[in-house]
Amino acid sequence: MVLITQDTFYQENAKRMAEASDFMQQEVRNLFPTVANTGAIAHHHTPPAATWDAPADAAVAAKEAEISSSQDYQRGDRPDWAEQRGTGSSKSAAFVAKAKALREERQKHAQLLKQKVVSSGGSSTSAGVSRDGSEQQSGAQQGPATQKPVLLSTLDLRTLPQEMKKLPKEIQKLPKELQKDFTHLVEDSKVVVEESNQVLRLAAAEAAAEAEARLEQARSDAEVQFKKAIKKASPSPRQQFILIRWAQKVAGALVGVATAAFLMFYQWVVEPAPPHSLRVKAFAALTQGVLRGAMLTFFASASDFTRRLTSVEANAKFSRLDAGPEEDWEAVPADFRRVVLSIKQNYNVRYVYCWHGLPAYWGGVMPDTPTLAGVTGSTLVYPKPTSSIAEVEPSLLWSPAVLAGVGIADNPYGLYSAMHAYLASSAVDGVKVDCQAGVGLVGSVLGGGPAAARQFQAALEDSIALHFPGNHAINCMCHSSENFYRFSRTAVARVSDDYYPRDPASSAPHIGACAFNSVYLGAIIQPDWDMFQSAHPAGVLHGMARAVSGGAVYVSDKPGLHDFSLLRKLVLPDGSVLRALLPGRPTRDCLFSDVMRDKKTLLKVWNVNPVVGVVGVFNLQGSSWDRTKRKFHQHDKRGQQLETVVTPADVEPFRLQPAAAAAASDGADNGSSRWAGAAAAAGVAA
Repeated sequence: MVLITQDTFYQENAKRMAEASDFMQQEVRNLFPTVANTGAIAHHHTPPAATWDAPADAAVAAKEAEISSSQDYQRGDRPDWAEQRGTGSSKSAAFVAKAKALREERQKHAQLLKQKVVSSGGSSTSAGVSRDGSEQQSGAQQGPATQKPVLLSTLDLRTLPQEMKKLPKEIQKLPKELQKDFTHLVEDSKVVVEESNQVLRLAAAEAAAEAEARLEQARSDAEVQFKKAIKKASPSPRQQFILIRWAQKVAGALVGVATAAFLMFYQWVVEPAPPHSLRVKAFAALTQGVLRGAMLTFFASASDFTRRLTSVEANAKFSRLDAGPEEDWEAVPADFRRVVLSIKQNYNVRYVYCWHGLPAYWGGVMPDTPTLAGVTGSTLVYPKPTSSIAEVEPSLLWSPAVLAGVGIADNPYGLYSAMHAYLASSAVDGVKVDCQAGVGLVGSVLGGGPAAARQFQAALEDSIALHFPGNHAINCMCHSSENFYRFSRTAVARVSDDYYPRDPASSAPHIGACAFNSVYLGAIIQPDWDMFQSAHPAGVLHGMARAVSGGAVYVSDKPGLHDFSLLRKLVLPDGSVLRALLPGRPTRDCLFSDVMRDKKTLLKVWNVNPVVGVVGVFNLQGSSWDRTKRKFHQHDKRGQQLETVVTPADVEPFRLQPAAAAAASDGADNGSSRWAGAAAAAGVAA
């Protein structure tokens, strides 16, 4: 007979529960230590071998005492692991209560089963089958009705129905009552196992949720601590301000050092190089490649040569006479006319001219500008200096026009007409048109410089004649023959390079260039010797030159910085200027002398006025334009005291025979009368 006790099934149940607990995560073990280490499971983790040499009832009684003495059976409330969980879910509590009820019912069935087994097996003998299947006997007698109990050492509850079918036939011979109790006990154990598995699954889910919550809380705490650490390590606002200022200073110093190094390299390596030398070619190639961005950045920050026109109207800088750089240009409307009228009324200024370039601005016209829609379009072109121009000025190979391009107006007359109409409506009297020779340079990619110059000069003069009657225009930077040969109506043109007050070496060459250029250009145009500053160290020298130049006299003094003693020698109290009648030109005896470098020749400039002849004498020795270094250079800073002779013969009209001189005098009077009439018509006192 096979004897299967309640203790055996509970042992197997505990074993399965222990095996299941081994696969649970470590967090579940930490949260539910009693699941794997309860009293019953600890006692029955390894099923003990039955002692078949003792009576069956004694063995069963001993094992039952051992089980009932365990912790789980002594406690009448929830198991340890359930209590340690605290307030679990309601579903978990229901399963625990049901398991407790099943355990109590199982104890009743076990007691009943034990009584029946004892009554059917006899009291004097007991037998069993060991784990290896061999029979063991105890006692001296064995009655004919005694049955051999058999203990199944292992039992898988999941396959219990199949195992039941394989039980020895002896089990089928048990009394039906015993079989019924046995079957009920098996079913009861299956229910307990299933309920236990569900409890474990719920416990595992709760443990996972709690572990995730703890992990999230740990992350949140770590983030808070990290922010606190960052805030603690971060500098204060004052420290941040100091660090930023020092960083700016360091960055500025580094940029300054780099810029200085680059300028020194350019000044000492590139500038002195011959026009077509390897150094010039290499630097030109670099500026078209890796240095192009740096060069454009430098031009944009240090000059206006890369900027382009976006509107023919003034911006809010001209909203009123006292508008400053802090003005909000977007919010304040411009009122250029009021500014011009204020200048004329407040300062008794008779004429106001405005500056613009022949291509409109240094960089031309900005392509696709909405404010110029309907006026003109523009095309961005990149000039290519010819070999002859590059020989005279190699730096044109990396000039702003070459690297950044020039926006050429598609309709030059439409552009000039719109611009001049706006200026005329704002009480402006005329214009000074600069950078004219640049159009010829741009013509290198437009079919030729002369053709481009002819188109732009014609459009310019047509617009000036329409909007500024009286020919109020000054041509500037127009020394290319393709420019001044196109002057059909405008007459005044500057005959010098720019006036550079910050370059002392440029003062003497400026006067010499004006005098000698007037020899040629004076037959075509009315030479303009440009502005100067009266309070400059070379102000007297420039003032004397303007007095004999035959051109306009105007200064570019800073407000409050004037030499009135010098200005009163040039301008009469009523504001009229004693201007000579002809272009000032060198006298014959110095025409072919180097008045700046031969250390012996003084420059003499002659002219005439309605009354007498005028001769100006200038000592220009000591500085000149250096074609090798391509800059103004002072080669004799000490200066020398030189002498010369001035005679009436230095004035060309006085060199004629007496009869011719008288005729010339009559002609001079007539010329004087004509000048006086023109001056009166223009509102200038003779």
